[in-house]
Amino acid sequence: MDEALKELAEHVAGDLGDKLVESEITAGELSITVHRDDIVSVLKYLRDDVNCQFKLLMDLCGVDYPEE
Repeated sequence: MDEALKELAEHVAGDLGDKLVESEITAGELSITVHRDDIVSVLKYLRDDVNCQFKLLMDLCGVDYPEE
Protein backbone atom coordinates (compact mmCIF):
# COMPACT_ATOMS: atom_id res chain seq x y z
CA MET A 1 0.00 0.00 0.00
CA ASP A 2 2.82 2.41 0.78
CA GLU A 3 4.15 2.00 -2.76
CA ALA A 4 0.78 3.05 -4.20
CA LEU A 5 0.73 6.09 -1.91
CA LYS A 6 4.27 6.99 -2.95
CA GLU A 7 3.27 6.79 -6.61
CA LEU A 8 0.21 8.94 -5.94
CA ALA A 9 2.33 11.49 -4.05
CA GLU A 10 4.75 11.69 -6.98
CA HIS A 11 1.90 12.06 -9.48
CA VAL A 12 0.26 14.84 -7.45
CA ALA A 13 3.58 16.63 -6.91
CA GLY A 14 4.35 16.50 -10.62
CA ASP A 15 1.00 17.98 -11.60
CA LEU A 16 0.62 20.57 -8.83
CA GLY A 17 4.14 21.98 -9.00
CA ASP A 18 4.47 25.18 -6.95
CA LYS A 19 0.96 24.81 -5.50
CA LEU A 20 2.22 21.90 -3.40
CA VAL A 21 4.09 23.03 -0.30
CA GLU A 22 4.66 19.60 1.23
CA SER A 23 3.44 16.02 1.13
CA GLU A 24 4.00 13.18 3.56
CA ILE A 25 2.79 9.66 4.18
CA THR A 26 2.01 8.98 7.81
CA ALA A 27 0.07 6.07 9.31
CA GLY A 28 -0.88 4.84 5.84
CA GLU A 29 -2.35 8.17 4.72
CA LEU A 30 -1.12 10.77 2.26
CA SER A 31 -1.29 14.35 3.53
CA ILE A 32 -0.58 17.34 1.33
CA THR A 33 -0.04 20.98 2.23
CA VAL A 34 -0.94 23.66 -0.30
CA HIS A 35 -1.01 27.44 -0.34
CA ARG A 36 -4.24 29.04 0.89
CA ASP A 37 -4.99 30.66 -2.46
CA ASP A 38 -4.71 27.31 -4.26
CA ILE A 39 -7.11 25.26 -2.12
CA VAL A 40 -10.05 25.35 -4.54
CA SER A 41 -8.00 24.53 -7.64
CA VAL A 42 -6.18 21.70 -5.83
CA LEU A 43 -9.46 20.22 -4.57
CA LYS A 44 -10.88 20.34 -8.11
CA TYR A 45 -7.72 18.68 -9.42
CA LEU A 46 -7.94 15.88 -6.83
CA ARG A 47 -11.59 15.34 -7.74
CA ASP A 48 -11.25 15.51 -11.53
CA ASP A 49 -7.84 13.96 -12.29
CA VAL A 50 -8.26 10.48 -13.76
CA ASN A 51 -5.48 9.09 -11.53
CA CYS A 52 -6.86 10.61 -8.32
CA GLN A 53 -10.69 10.70 -8.48
CA PHE A 54 -11.10 11.68 -4.82
CA LYS A 55 -14.77 11.61 -3.83
CA LEU A 56 -14.72 12.61 -0.15
CA LEU A 57 -13.03 15.42 1.77
CA MET A 58 -12.39 14.18 5.30
CA ASP A 59 -10.22 16.86 6.89
CA LEU A 60 -9.37 20.42 6.06
CA CYS A 61 -7.03 22.15 8.51
CA GLY A 62 -5.78 25.70 8.68
CA VAL A 63 -3.10 27.52 10.59
CA ASP A 64 -2.96 31.23 11.33
CA TYR A 65 0.38 32.95 11.87
CA PRO A 66 -0.63 36.46 13.05
CA GLU A 67 3.00 37.57 13.46
CA GLU A 68 3.51 37.12 9.70
